[in-house]
Amino acid sequence: MSARDPRGLRVLVTGASGTFGRAICARLDELGAQVVGLDLAPRADDPVRLLACDITDDDAVPAVVREAIDQLGGLDLLINNAGIGGPAPAELAPGAEVRRQLDINLLGTWRVTAACVDALVASGGRIVMLSSRMAVMQLPLAAAYGASKRDVDGPELDGVVDLHRQQPVEDVLPLPRVRHEPCGDRVGYDGVDE
Repeated sequence: MSARDPRGLRVLVTGASGTFGRAICARLDELGAQVVGLDLAPRADDPVRLLACDITDDDAVPAVVREAIDQLGGLDLLINNAGIGGPAPAELAPGAEVRRQLDINLLGTWRVTAACVDALVASGGRIVMLSSRMAVMQLPLAAAYGASKRDVDGPELDGVVDLHRQQPVEDVLPLPRVRHEPCGDRVGYDGVDE
């Protein structure tokens, strides 16, 4: 199996019943990977096997991740895709919505990653952290979402993996570098269709 050949890869995807998660799971399945997904609310028509998992539950996550890894027979790739958004303006004190977004987007990702590290170390596997444009491009009413995705993209969660022999972590962020266009004051981002 080469680094570019997904056939036979054992993959765990969080947020697997949502729009991006379903697409990721379906594509990897089409390419021959073995995929198990985690989602708070799996659907009957999900394209791969899904396990119900509340990634905000400290006790449930390790058990469900262990079940997924057992079903896969190991783990080669973790794709941290789960995330939510909602109105949480920075000018208001943090409330329940802010805590919910941070618990799912940041701490949930951390919980799942920590539960997967031993299996990933054993296989020499990889981790993909999906982030958002809003990690670097803040929008009104989205302070909690932006902060949580910025931390997923930053070195904070990479440190979880650093403790366990430096497993490769791939941050997936659509705005990796700012580039300045030669015409006028226009600023663009490499890798993003404008």
